[in-house]
Amino acid sequence: MAQTDDFIEQVNEELEKDEFRKYWQENRGRILLMVGLFFGSLFAYVGWQDYRHGQDESDSRQFAIGQARLAAKDAPGAAAALDKLLKEGAGPGYTPLGGLLRAQALVKAGKADEAHGQLVQSIAAVSDPVLKDLLRMQDANLRVDQATDRAAVKALLADIGAESPFRPHALELEGVWLLQHGEEAEALKLFKEALLANPSGSLRDRLSRQVRRMGG
Repeated sequence: MAQTDDFIEQVNEELEKDEFRKYWQENRGRILLMVGLFFGSLFAYVGWQDYRHGQDESDSRQFAIGQARLAAKDAPGAAAALDKLLKEGAGPGYTPLGGLLRAQALVKAGKADEAHGQLVQSIAAVSDPVLKDLLRMQDANLRVDQATDRAAVKALLADIGAESPFRPHALELEGVWLLQHGEEAEALKLFKEALLANPSGSLRDRLSRQVRRMGG
């Protein structure tokens, strides 16, 4: 009986080998192609990760150079360093930050129009709504003094909607413009509206003090 079992097992093994040999002969081209594609994709992915890591380090160094020059009050040098960062293809983490810092450097260098252009470009380049609104607020802060009427101020702040964390800031900015142009009652309304938007920290304290000073 044991001999019979051994014989059957041997036959099964031979059959399995024949089946595998037949399958390999029929599908060997496809199998090799799939293996090649797998390892090709793997090597490409690893290479891309190495490239991105190197690019991130390069972006970080260039951003730090811009920060250091701005801190040293070298606004033109900071603007040039950050321009290089953006032109060489900064990653998504550095596009808004580099654009924002470069705009600040340009303002300090007396180039307000160029700073506005940089902010507009950065706004278009980012998809995150909070970052977009941060850049919009900076642009509005830069240009609000040039506004000649309230409609122009509203137009600057129109894209910062009620759901934005920067909405209280936008209302405050519009209120400050109105206050500077002698429209105290309208300014007070906006300061109160900004408080109702539940701001936090220093903004809330600042708005509360302003409303109290105005008798609201």
